[in-house]
Amino acid sequence: MNSAATAFRLPESLPSKRWRTLLARLVYPYGAVRRVLLGPAAGTPFHVAPGMGLMYALGADHRRALALLADHLPLGGVFYDIGANQGQFSIGLAQVVGSAGLVVAVEPLPENQRAFAANLALGHYPQVKMVGAAISASGGSRPFLFDTARSTMGTFAGSAVKLDDASSGCLTVDTLTLDELAAGQGRMPDCIKIDVEGAADEVLAGASEVLGSARPNLLVELHLSDKHDREKRAVTSLVERFDYSISMFDGQPLGVVRPPGEYQAWCVPRSR
Repeated sequence: MNSAATAFRLPESLPSKRWRTLLARLVYPYGAVRRVLLGPAAGTPFHVAPGMGLMYALGADHRRALALLADHLPLGGVFYDIGANQGQFSIGLAQVVGSAGLVVAVEPLPENQRAFAANLALGHYPQVKMVGAAISASGGSRPFLFDTARSTMGTFAGSAVKLDDASSGCLTVDTLTLDELAAGQGRMPDCIKIDVEGAADEVLAGASEVLGSARPNLLVELHLSDKHDREKRAVTSLVERFDYSISMFDGQPLGVVRPPGEYQAWCVPRSR
């Protein structure tokens, strides 16, 4: 037997979730700078924060989604990150497109923008452009709700994700349509990730030019609830309106009734 293969063995019983969390906080305390160990972003430094910790460093967070996007982004390609948060996708995929590529990271919440900027400052990312706005069905400005206890989560009022009124803050943010965003960048996307806490239908409603001419691959996070399936209906409409094929990460057809939760849809144009 290979001695190297037997040098490390998993314990017969892993620690409880509580103990795993405590261990992760010891090794990855909030505010510390660590490097990504695996995945497209391997070697990239980042500030440890909620949502960017041990699992992010190990490449376990969003593993399949990042791999799909990386496989479909050419060197010199263009990636739009709609709902960029602290840069979890943008930073890794900036390595994939290279210095000749472009990553357009759209994030409306100021706290996330500051965290993202701090992560960018740890490296050299001339290909990453951050846009402080929300993508909507129309340009202008709108009230934007966010969870004061977990400010990484925010969305428009009335979206599929309902924020607890007791913990919701509100600010007014600038809005752009996806078509307006693309016109301002001067480069159409090869791939787009959309994770906007229940407002993906708004993003797609303002994207006719991008979807009809650039025909990018789309990774859409669907937030399904008992009362809202607008995101699901918007993704379904891509099939007839723009000749896309849809596959779900859970392996079931898009039309299957699912319990409330978050699901990822991979949308690919049948022709370009």
